[in-house]
Amino acid sequence: MYYLIIFFILLAFASLECLNINRTSQTILLIIGASITCLTAGLRYETGGDWDIYSTIFNEIHTSPISFGRVADLEIGYLTINIIVKCLGGSLQTVYFIISIVNTILLMICLEVYIPRRKLLGLLIYYSIFFFALDMIYTRQSTSLLICLYAVQYIKRRKLAKYIALIAVAYLFHRMALLMLPVYFIADKHISNKIAMIVTAIGMVIMGTNTDWFIPLYLKVSSMLGDVYYEKALYYISNEQFAVARTISIGFFLNAFLLVIFIWRRKDIEKNKYGNTFFNLYIASLVIYYYFYELIEVSMRIRFYFFIAIIFLFPMIVENAKSIINRIMLMILLYAYSLAYNRHIMFEQPAGAAYNPYQNYLIYKITGKKSTGTERLNKSISITKEERAENNKEQDE
Repeated sequence: MYYLIIFFILLAFASLECLNINRTSQTILLIIGASITCLTAGLRYETGGDWDIYSTIFNEIHTSPISFGRVADLEIGYLTINIIVKCLGGSLQTVYFIISIVNTILLMICLEVYIPRRKLLGLLIYYSIFFFALDMIYTRQSTSLLICLYAVQYIKRRKLAKYIALIAVAYLFHRMALLMLPVYFIADKHISNKIAMIVTAIGMVIMGTNTDWFIPLYLKVSSMLGDVYYEKALYYISNEQFAVARTISIGFFLNAFLLVIFIWRRKDIEKNKYGNTFFNLYIASLVIYYYFYELIEVSMRIRFYFFIAIIFLFPMIVENAKSIINRIMLMILLYAYSLAYNRHIMFEQPAGAAYNPYQNYLIYKITGKKSTGTERLNKSISITKEERAENNKEQDE
């Protein structure tokens, strides 16, 4: 129930914002809401995913800046934070806390820049859809993505040097940030609604007919980028947990439906000076979802950099709704979508075992309570493997 309580707190804040509260009240509520999510991620203890891997990394890092041990191929930005923390006598929990603070500040700045009148709604969408993956699993990628998100403003402002500099900083935390470099030259172009629908339709046909094409391209591009990328690519196409294709589910239809909504309300979106850019980023997310379906894990990680556009697109539509009734109806639909997205975690279903119950580091250390993190993580991994094995079986049939 812990995550569900946070959801309803943020939902209440977003609803108040919908009634056009003054800016001071909005800022106070944003600080409260962001603090809750920041402390939830920053003080998590053996909760969520990949904490076992990050724990191993932290333990293997030498305190000498020139001796990284067996983790020398890890991004230098994340390594540096670990080394500094370890030199000062801190623990992995300190690393989590620092990164959570940095991420929260970056997110708040992005909300202020792109949707200043609907920041609380943006925070609710981020929490509901992205928080559990980015802040509770993909620790390095979360910082990288939010730096890239902050850099998006320089596409519209045509400041290439600043954009490249920020992408370079993001690269220090996750190599996938390089994917954002060519985005500068295409993200602000006007893509017609017809082209957007045709590209999406072709992708749906490719995925719907199980057309194989992406894996050879993925290996080729990875080999061109270097050994680290190529070895990673080989791992993703050979590991039984990751070498799994995305199957047709409700998301197959829902993502296309969202495009229809964004096209329908595109004029409202484009009233915001960054609206067209985020609309294009969402189209890119659809290309990744449908065209790169052969490797769900790779597709999902790449897609985050573009799919995050929805935390701004929805508020742009709500802000420009012509009547309070239309605004309320849009908000209700948005609330339902947000709640359903990570329902397995919110409602403590088996698939969300790694997250539930939430373990707070301070409480567990003060009380001496035994962590069940390992057991829950193994259960979650087992469920994921079973689901993906079943998907592979369906694909083969």
